[in-house]
Amino acid sequence: MSCPINVKPSKHSLTAKIVKGSSVILESPMSAISGFVRRLSKYAAKSLSIQTAEELDEVSITKESRVGKKLSELTIKRVILITLFLILFVPVFSAEYQFQPELHVVDGVKILANMTQQNVSLDIINQTLNNFISESLTAWEPLIEITVPILQITYIWTNLNDLRKTDYDTYEYNGVFAAVDLRNYNTLDSILNIFRTVFMCVLFILGAMIFSKDANDLALRPIERMIEKVNKIANNPLKALEEGIRGTNQNMETVLIENAIIKIGTLLALGFGDAGSEIIAKNISKGNSGSVNPMIPGKKHYAIFGFCDIRNFTDVTEVLQEEVMLFVNTIASIVHRTIDKYMGNANKNIGDAFLLVWKIPDEEIKMTPDGMKLIRTKMVKSLCDLAIISYVKTIARLNSYPEILQYNNNSKINARITNYKVKMGFGLHLGWAIEGAIGSIYKIDASYLSPNVNIASRLEAATKQYGIPILISDAVWDMCSNEMRRRMRELDRVTVKGSKKPLGLFTVDLNLENLIWKGEKVKLKKDLKNHKKKKEQIMNALENDVGKCIVFIESDHTLVNVLRANYDYKSFAETFNSGLDDYFVGKWKDAKEKILLGLEMKPNDGPSLTLLNFMEGLAFEAPENWKGFRELTEK
Repeated sequence: MSCPINVKPSKHSLTAKIVKGSSVILESPMSAISGFVRRLSKYAAKSLSIQTAEELDEVSITKESRVGKKLSELTIKRVILITLFLILFVPVFSAEYQFQPELHVVDGVKILANMTQQNVSLDIINQTLNNFISESLTAWEPLIEITVPILQITYIWTNLNDLRKTDYDTYEYNGVFAAVDLRNYNTLDSILNIFRTVFMCVLFILGAMIFSKDANDLALRPIERMIEKVNKIANNPLKALEEGIRGTNQNMETVLIENAIIKIGTLLALGFGDAGSEIIAKNISKGNSGSVNPMIPGKKHYAIFGFCDIRNFTDVTEVLQEEVMLFVNTIASIVHRTIDKYMGNANKNIGDAFLLVWKIPDEEIKMTPDGMKLIRTKMVKSLCDLAIISYVKTIARLNSYPEILQYNNNSKINARITNYKVKMGFGLHLGWAIEGAIGSIYKIDASYLSPNVNIASRLEAATKQYGIPILISDAVWDMCSNEMRRRMRELDRVTVKGSKKPLGLFTVDLNLENLIWKGEKVKLKKDLKNHKKKKEQIMNALENDVGKCIVFIESDHTLVNVLRANYDYKSFAETFNSGLDDYFVGKWKDAKEKILLGLEMKPNDGPSLTLLNFMEGLAFEAPENWKGFRELTEK
């Protein structure tokens, strides 16, 4: 049968509520107060004819956080457990619990006193006294003195003056006096007090550790992790991309905030990119200052700049309408991931175009009296090779991934563009640029300003004129490894808008017909799983000084197939290069014959047709002021 429970709450105690008999629900004081105020507000809302009391709730009631609620619940449980331990076990460490005082002394004194009052014979009284003494001397509290006046006897075993008052106890009844030794009792009580003190200290220490653990797990450690993550983002914003989202206690506000910091850091890294890392770091590391200043001075860097563009984008946009975003982002995913794998960074997305950057480490730059000078080190050669390889790999993926090939068979696009294929143009140039924030306090972009960036864009645009997917400047060619140079072909020498210095143009001849995928074609999602592992392998190869392009090419069957021509490339290359030499020195008629001969070995070669069209416009006669290069008309 259940009995009612009445718990009186104190200022610092738990609040108990009686629900249906003996069911007790424990709440924290804050929860009880919140509940009371909530009920009061609803009553007031009803009295004032407010339609929804929840509206008043939202205005006046602050909901207890999940962390606070969880910590409060754990605290209540711990306090209850500690209290129960104290109630159950503390009495065990007392002398009263372990030893019940013997009452035979009191009884014996009363018996002897009563016998003297009842005129009992002295022999019987004496016999009773002797029995009483023999029993008492072996007791836990032995006799140390007794006096029986009628017998005129006093026995003293220990002088009371030699003991402390707390070490003995006395009993007197009708003239009979007795004293007992309490030293055994006091010794036991002292030992038990020591154990009780140790027990309570251990219990309170364990309780403090448990309370501290709860606070650490729910509040302090998450805060420390937040601070650590903010510091990581301040030191290197790109590290936010590597931070994982925590999966435990997802309902806790601290975990939500911690994950929000990771997401914000990731969004900052994605939004600003590698070029904006310094902007993020400087503003986060400002300390107590709440202001944000994105406008900081730029920094000069040497880098390989890549520019790529989606062909026929305007027509595709008009056909796909809303679906064009999926189209662009699918291509961007392939481009960005491939560039990232081969040590590059995606910088800007401009609709159908992407700016890509391979930053040269500062230690590869030599300071000379004339300024900064790039050195052709192993690292620089590897980065230039990787930039070209990433372009080749991107083109291969655009021509093999089912997610891209589906657009080639899109009936609406083919109705607009006959035999449509997803194609891109790629330009690659190397030089200096100023890295920093471009814009105002209302909107900024972290990017690069330099004529060299514009040249990369001009080269990409010129790929249409030359009928090839890739154009590479001689600045990149100069820094490439010899293995990669042998796979490149010089096409022309030109000047572009914004630069008076002539550029040598190079390309990598590709044969996409050799893209043979055996069995199931590789899908985009499946390839994502291996991306990080392959990137780490490339990074290790660079660190271990084996990052030669020939290693990366020969270990990738796609690159091997794409870079393996199905025509007599050596004969064609020799013929074309011979014609190109004649073109440079002004022997255009000889150049015409050799280039036409090369076209017989490689029909529809874009660069050959471009040179023939240019020379034909001048009747295959080089101008008198011909210096071996021409102005590039493509903008």
